[in-house]
Amino acid sequence: MFHRLLLSLLRHFPLIYSAFRGAYQHKQLKRAHVITPLGFRLSGTPDMESGEFEPEETKQVTELLREVSVFINVGANVGYYVCLARQAEAKVVAIEPLELNVQKLLRNLTANGWN
Repeated sequence: MFHRLLLSLLRHFPLIYSAFRGAYQHKQLKRAHVITPLGFRLSGTPDMESGEFEPEETKQVTELLREVSVFINVGANVGYYVCLARQAEAKVVAIEPLELNVQKLLRNLTANGWN
């Protein structure tokens, strides 16, 4: 409740809101990478980092990656499935419209030595 009220208030003051948003984005981009139980480095949400993110989908994608050489990820977010596919040595096309997520995705790829 408090967070929604604060955000609502900050939106009436765009310069202050912009400063808070910039600080948040900077903090997100500085988060350390962890080695996931799946074997790749990732800076994402705690459930992504712990290997508990979308277990059924992760299992399905892992199985499908045995049969494909190209993986297309629309809405790639920070690159969880992109990293899973790169680890399986698939070529990847990742589409992500949010700039902060693109920056995180690129950091995650670089942390693993992928391009």
